[in-house]
Amino acid sequence: MYQPALHLIIAFGETTAALKMEACCQQEELPGRLIPLPQQIRAGCGLAWAAGPEAETALTEMMERQQISTQGIYTLYY
Repeated sequence: MYQPALHLIIAFGETTAALKMEACCQQEELPGRLIPLPQQIRAGCGLAWAAGPEAETALTEMMERQQISTQGIYTLYY
């Protein structure tokens, strides 16, 4: 049976930001993947980035360097 795990969820206002996040994470070999936006979160785009909570610092530093904007960063069971 599936056990929800704690994830870092990054929500985006625009699909282009979500796709840029995916491309930059692949290029820099950072963890995570695009997922449908969880129901608990409201944002302008239907996509989010999910990764382990331990990756928050690396991901936020990369988003700052690459100028990727978000509508919020959450930690929740998913």
